[in-house]
Amino acid sequence: MSRSIKIRMGNHAALGAFKKALLSGGAMSCLAVSAMAHAQEAAPAKPAGTDQVGLADIVVTAQRRSENLQNVPVAVSALDTTALKKVGFEHPGDISAVIPSVQVQEIYGKFQPIFAIRGVSQSSYSANQTSPVGVYADEAYIGETFLHGANFFDIERVEVLKGPQGTLYGKNTTGGAINLISKTPKMDGDPHMNLTVGYGNYKAVNVEGGAEATVVPGKIAVRIAGYYNDDEGYQRNITLNTRMALTHTYGFRATALIKPTNNLTAILRYTHSNTNQIPNMNRAIGALAGPGGSLVDLGGYARPATLGYNDFESNSGAQYLKISYDLVTLSTTLNLPRFDIVSVSSYHTSDKALYADIDGGLSGVSDQGYYNKTKAFSQDLRLVSTGNSRLKFIGGIYYGYERNAQDNTYWLYHTPLNGLVNALAPSLGSATANYIGGFYGQFGQFDARQTLTHKSYAAYTEVRWQVTPRFGATGGIRYTHDNDGQPYYNISRFSGPNGTALGSYIPGNITAGLASPTNAAFDSGLTQYINGPYTSASAPYLSVVNKRVTGKFTLDFKPTDRTMVYASYSRGYRSGNFSAGLTYLFLQPNQGAYARPESVNAYEIGAKTEFFDRRLRFNAAVFQYDYTNQQFEDVQGISTVLLNAGSSRLRGLETDLTVAPAEGLSLSLSGLFLDAKYLQLTLHNTDLSGNQLISAPKLSATAAVDYTAPIGNGFKYALHADASYRSRQWYSAFDDKLGYGNIGQAGYALVNGRISLESDHGYSVALWAKNMLDRKYVSYAINIQSAFGMDYLMDGPPRTYGVELSYKF
Repeated sequence: MSRSIKIRMGNHAALGAFKKALLSGGAMSCLAVSAMAHAQEAAPAKPAGTDQVGLADIVVTAQRRSENLQNVPVAVSALDTTALKKVGFEHPGDISAVIPSVQVQEIYGKFQPIFAIRGVSQSSYSANQTSPVGVYADEAYIGETFLHGANFFDIERVEVLKGPQGTLYGKNTTGGAINLISKTPKMDGDPHMNLTVGYGNYKAVNVEGGAEATVVPGKIAVRIAGYYNDDEGYQRNITLNTRMALTHTYGFRATALIKPTNNLTAILRYTHSNTNQIPNMNRAIGALAGPGGSLVDLGGYARPATLGYNDFESNSGAQYLKISYDLVTLSTTLNLPRFDIVSVSSYHTSDKALYADIDGGLSGVSDQGYYNKTKAFSQDLRLVSTGNSRLKFIGGIYYGYERNAQDNTYWLYHTPLNGLVNALAPSLGSATANYIGGFYGQFGQFDARQTLTHKSYAAYTEVRWQVTPRFGATGGIRYTHDNDGQPYYNISRFSGPNGTALGSYIPGNITAGLASPTNAAFDSGLTQYINGPYTSASAPYLSVVNKRVTGKFTLDFKPTDRTMVYASYSRGYRSGNFSAGLTYLFLQPNQGAYARPESVNAYEIGAKTEFFDRRLRFNAAVFQYDYTNQQFEDVQGISTVLLNAGSSRLRGLETDLTVAPAEGLSLSLSGLFLDAKYLQLTLHNTDLSGNQLISAPKLSATAAVDYTAPIGNGFKYALHADASYRSRQWYSAFDDKLGYGNIGQAGYALVNGRISLESDHGYSVALWAKNMLDRKYVSYAINIQSAFGMDYLMDGPPRTYGVELSYKF
């Protein structure tokens, strides 16, 4: 199996390389269209009943029914088993290699991806914040971002729905939904097994496989599948002579298909995933002037220019990322004469522990630990009409419960702050500078303990009326009642890890700190520094209720059997949430402790077309999103605060072209042009109106070539190459203002390839490479200059390559 790796080029080199790829792909596409048009004119009509040639149908369940993707008046992209195999699908980041409207920031490798769809994104990396993009594993809503990568194995299909999901989907979301549909055993089919074993650079070992069989004919079929990934890590900590960015993870899934009667079907799944890895080190850029013109952080550390790109210095040997995850889903369908009753139940639990050297060097400015224990339950019960009636409907009720208990630790300024002292001495004098450095050095360790709960109740319906054979209308409405609670909140101070308790901010026992208010104006904001009674008691319980009506309306028309145009309006919302950052005072929701719900009104016009005996497929959509109260995190001092942007506007054009000009040859070219900007946003007394939204590059594009041909004696070979490009993007709402110029990424291109030799007897061998040009790029970044005197940059992985051996029967 291949790993998901991205590539960064310099802006001009990347754009030039990708332009060549696009021009080449565009030229091939144009030639193919021209040739097929000529063939279409010259070829005689096919007899009735002749098998259809060209591009295969892709069946999706985006609207809770099995439908041909080309007949669904919704912006949706799908990757079936064949497409997943071609891209070596394993990581969430693989999605962005083929769907340009999807951005994926893989902060800690496969786990905790941050998804963005058409510029609607989550800027928060906090583990208690939910994403505006809903992720569903076999219809089970997975709210925790650090679990989104745990379900990416033994997948039958991936569906990406674009735009707000405010009708049919369990959790109301503003950005879209990613559906992961795992493989289901076939009843009364022959026993089946598949196994793939791979080895790559960095001593990467990858194993994935599955087996299924019918246990009781006509009644019970089962499938067992699993995966194992292990490597030595592509980064080095030269201080301790250890490896970083090291992966060690495994998981398995057991699925039972049960048919107790002819009209009742149940699918029971149990998934377990576990990781115990060493996280990526971040590359820090100091913000303070140091000796010889260098830039240092508050501790005086500057990354040596002699270090290799993937080499780091750190004296913290306890860094780790551990996640354990269990998911149970039960889907039942009762077939009745005119409708189906469908029930989807899910329950999952998880434990996460992350400890990381935040300053990315030797200064000891900040070591932080993040610990989360979660559980969630959801129940969806719906009625689905069947048959060929011109009027179809879906109606249902939904309940969801989530609980996330976190205990985050911050060990701050535990080495001398030479960088800060040297920076302040020229203007304040040595005595005052040393006093300030000493004051910060007494912070010790903070424990931020917080428990959040979310309860969601909803009733929904969607009706489709086929007015004429070629004209249809769809309308949906959903009422949602959300209750967001904070049952426990406590922030306490200790002298250090396992040290003496020094005091608590909560509940309300704020005492004067060690700084004297008479020294100078510089410490006037620091005297709320705890040095008093300690308590583990909770602050008062907080609860916020939100009620919303959302939905959609769509008109579609098919001028021909292979052409559909549609226009739609949809509205989605994401419930609010409590901030997870450190605060000196206990705040009420209306004082900044709670970010209000966000909402999106989306307008879209699209077309889905097929031409030349289905050898050419072209889909396009233009859209506008009016975004209100967008939630995002703002870094304030040593903490982050969850805020709302006043309003934003996103406009775009998305296209998707696939051509099959000859037997075994497929070419695809997709693109997204996006104009996404804040209309109303002020941070730190700075007007950011007109700035580009976070993770919203103006141009995203992908291109791919696939060729398969027989070579005799029961063998065939397959070639796959893909390239993707993203123009400049920002990871902060400030864009390049106020010293935030490093918190972004210039345009870059990614290139991947795969070649395989396959036998008709089920054997195959493949060579693959990701990040073939070994380019460097920044996957994620934040400005933490005010707290630690540096910019925090997380780089993407380097080039990886390997070999795979597969067998199936």
